[in-house]
Amino acid sequence: MFEDPPKTKKHLKVALFGDGGSGKTLFALSFPKPAIIDGEKGTDPYIGKRDFKLLRANRWRQLQAPIDWMKKHPGVFETLIIDPMTIFYQDLIQDIVDYIKNKRGNEIMSTGDWGVEKRRYAAFLNCLIDLPMHIVLCFREKAEYEETTNRAGDEIRKKTGNFLLDSDRQTRYLFDLSFRCFTEVSTKKKESDVRFKVQVDKTRYNEWMPLYSVHDVTQKLAFEELFAAHVGPMLDAPDAAPSTLTQEPFTVTEDPVKPAAEEVDEKKVTAARDHATLNDPRTGDDRNVELLEKFAGPAPKYEDFPFVTKEELSLLYTCVGDLTWPDQKQRCRRQGCTATGHRHEEFSAEDAKTLVKHQIGVASGKELRKPHFDFLYRSFGKVLAGLAYLDRGPDGIPYVALGEGMSDEQIKADVQHGGWGK
Repeated sequence: MFEDPPKTKKHLKVALFGDGGSGKTLFALSFPKPAIIDGEKGTDPYIGKRDFKLLRANRWRQLQAPIDWMKKHPGVFETLIIDPMTIFYQDLIQDIVDYIKNKRGNEIMSTGDWGVEKRRYAAFLNCLIDLPMHIVLCFREKAEYEETTNRAGDEIRKKTGNFLLDSDRQTRYLFDLSFRCFTEVSTKKKESDVRFKVQVDKTRYNEWMPLYSVHDVTQKLAFEELFAAHVGPMLDAPDAAPSTLTQEPFTVTEDPVKPAAEEVDEKKVTAARDHATLNDPRTGDDRNVELLEKFAGPAPKYEDFPFVTKEELSLLYTCVGDLTWPDQKQRCRRQGCTATGHRHEEFSAEDAKTLVKHQIGVASGKELRKPHFDFLYRSFGKVLAGLAYLDRGPDGIPYVALGEGMSDEQIKADVQHGGWGK
């Protein structure tokens, strides 16, 4: 039978995102009795000025131990901060890619592999949600893009003016509050005045933290200013009953995509396959097509696949908007490079349109099918991850290059160190 829900203690689960210098770290450190996992030394300016405990880490696998420790020692800290969570999320993807390469000899993440990423990240978020403490995750931001048509009738990729949290969107769904941190500069009496502000991007507390509301936290303790008056009653209740669900570890090393193969005599299998091949006049492709048609029906054509959704197209434009061309003069192909003297031109909407037209054979983003999206998203993702780079063919057509005569490890090392052949 249904019954009245029990009143239990509730802690805040907050996601912050914004550009560098927008005040994310200081906002997070205003929470009570914080312990912070710092991935890029963002806390250095506040050492000795704010009271907090520090753990430096930058790998996904390093998160399991401190979170397990928090479970076993409730009450030692009141807030856990991870800053920036984006680098750990990116390392989770790289962790899966490395495993795929070792097991399967390639770096292509299938739909099943992306399912693994989502399950591991969801398991991580569920562990955080179950912790009896405030949780603050700090993320980088990325611009949102949309496809539009200019006066000449050409389709172009244009920024919407909105910004997205740079991570899996599950964070926004599962956490109570999400804020975008930003700065505003105004001029008062010929003096520059920088204001640090936050805008509510998602909320479960509309009565006291309305959606899209903007709050000025300049020279203020954000927790005291925004949350303290409301959190008191939330914590004035019995602890929630321990979860009875078994949490999936989020740093699993086994391959959860494929079940363990049954024991077979590999020599017999190889001999039988070789015999069949030597006595069969058909090519391997002929046999594969025949088997697929026999057991799965005729091979589907691109026309049989659905068109990309508006959300997928927006995601693709956002990804493309982060791409830059290599600096040929400095021999640097690192994405997001800010080194002095380096010039990395933006991968323009016309570049993207040319690439799609010649590699996919469509003139408009709206004509893209699901397999096209998967191919382009994987390719651009490899560039952003430093596993590939943008280049042009002899005809000037852009394409994604893996590096002729070079291993992926060499390419990654070159990208990380900012040069070719160094």
